[in-house]
Amino acid sequence: MAGWLDYFKVLGMCGALGAAGGLVFWLTLRWSGVLMVTDPVPVRPTRGQRRIGILLVVAAITASAAVFALPSITMDRSCHNPFRDGRRSVSTKANIDLDIAAGDRSRFAQLIEQFGISRGLSFRNSSESRPEVEVLSLSACTEQGVLISVQEQYWASLGYAALKGDRGIAIGVYDLSEGTGWQALARDLVGMLDTEWHGKVRFRDPSGRLVPIPPELLPSQRQ
Repeated sequence: MAGWLDYFKVLGMCGALGAAGGLVFWLTLRWSGVLMVTDPVPVRPTRGQRRIGILLVVAAITASAAVFALPSITMDRSCHNPFRDGRRSVSTKANIDLDIAAGDRSRFAQLIEQFGISRGLSFRNSSESRPEVEVLSLSACTEQGVLISVQEQYWASLGYAALKGDRGIAIGVYDLSEGTGWQALARDLVGMLDTEWHGKVRFRDPSGRLVPIPPELLPSQRQ
């Protein structure tokens, strides 16, 4: 339901922009004299009307340019946005699955924040709670391209449980620089989570299947 509401909001906004553009276009034609009121005696547009028409044309062009430029102006250019450099897709270096109870989610958010701050990462908590859905949205990143991201939705219609019963909290680890800088951070993250919830840290492959811990994240790999 929330998705449909967001869709209709976007649809309404686009419709309003279209209506405003149509009105400006009509006023431009009307005041410039292109559209004349039906009259037995033709009346030529005055100089003032032509000036108003020109101003409306300029305003319409400016408004159109602003609408097209708005996405690039408002785009998130921080390290929390993996697409800030123009890429179209990203893939995880590690997929952590934390099998904890719903009551531990707030504690989990606190730990991720503490982890990020203690290691000099930029942290963002965009989580929100609405009657129909609870959103868990956490991000910790470096300007060099390492990103730890959590994006979960828990719907009231499902009792605020995970969308799939066998899934825990999905934690994606990315490295946009395609280097190895992510490994030390990911190992520390796994160690912290395992200390808090021993035996609850699992790993999945890109297809979602449970797999053993990746070799890069083994404690023995710490230097």
